Amino acid sequence: PAERAWAELVRGLVASEQGDTLEAIGALTRAAALPPPGDELFQIELAEGWLSLGMVAECDQALEAMHTTVSTDASRRDLILSRRALVRGDLAEAERSLALVAARPRRDLVEAQLAIARAEWDRARTLLDRAIATPETELTARIELSSMLVVTSHANEALEPIQALLDAHPTSPRLAAAAGRAYAAMGDRTRALSVLDAALVLHPSEPRLLLEKARVHARAAEWEPAFAALNLSLIHISEPTRRTPISY
Repeated sequence: PAERAWAELVRGLVASEQGDTLEAIGALTRAAALPPPGDELFQIELAEGWLSLGMVAECDQALEAMHTTVSTDASRRDLILSRRALVRGDLAEAERSLALVAARPRRDLVEAQLAIARAEWDRARTLLDRAIATPETELTARIELSSMLVVTSHANEALEPIQALLDAHPTSPRLAAAAGRAYAAMGDRTRALSVLDAALVLHPSEPRLLLEKARVHARAAEWEPAFAALNLSLIHISEPTRRTPISY
């Protein structure tokens, strides 16, 4: 039934936003197994959920399931197509699809990600600042800005965009991973591991935290704990796809 599919979809989208990768994968997998016939919005939301997890193949399956070239929400569809092209590294296609999208906060965020991919740092900063001002995109925009500051050798500034949210939610997987990355870039291995381990207490199987922890150890040439964290993340991320749908 459509209600069950939508319940799982919403559960997956919320889990993804909160940084609970495994819960998100499990819920989206169950939602994909119960697609309401002819419901384009469901497939668009499902595709966005998969793409937020970096799972492009699953995103493609959701988009292909729409079986139509005429969209009831062309702007949303073009936005997801732009994001998909961006993940694949096709910047020209990402720009073409984005040009068809009406002005909205999510458009600013994707345009900022496109600017980052092109190393247009000033433009990216302007767009991210705009996205930060909107609750719908604030969290992702702040994390993107922090990551951009690390990449552009401004690691000492990378905590500022996320500090207030991190103080309020110190065990958030998305925020802790971003903070761990910033501390590591600043050369503060101890604080990087501290913030990651604090989040891992509540989220011991979260792949993004384990991957970031592996990077911290790898920076210090601590190969044994680096490989241990990496292998654990790979084990956990494969588990949700083997789970069977829950019964109601």
